[in-house]
Amino acid sequence: MPRSTHTRVNASLLALALLSTGYCEGAQCPCSCTVTPPCPCSCTCTPGNQAVNFGNTTSCSGCLRDTFGDGLGPCQPCPSFSSTRGSTAQTSCQCDVGFIAFAQSPLQCADVDECNAETHNCHADARCINTVGLYACQCKP
Repeated sequence: MPRSTHTRVNASLLALALLSTGYCEGAQCPCSCTVTPPCPCSCTCTPGNQAVNFGNTTSCSGCLRDTFGDGLGPCQPCPSFSSTRGSTAQTSCQCDVGFIAFAQSPLQCADVDECNAETHNCHADARCINTVGLYACQCKP
């Protein structure tokens, strides 16, 4: 007697299968397509991530250290004298220690002159010498 085979389909898997069979411009990641063109599909990621293509599949991947992203395009490197302070999947960068932001969009960081600001810890018998991002103390002659 022949056996009938019944397949139960999860509704979310069916929806994913329907999305994955065609063009999915602007879809949420991950997405995939089998129609050529346009493969791979493009999708929207959350801020701090970027879309990455693997064959016909596009997925979101967190921005690497010292890069940032808005989720709409590729991750961008942090500007000079700034970083993500060791974190990944960031939406912005911060000025490094010894630097201060003088512009926010895009971020621009300038050296803090600890000597003129008198925020250094040099001894009274030493003179302060400002360097990029730091300061040095030099004994007075």
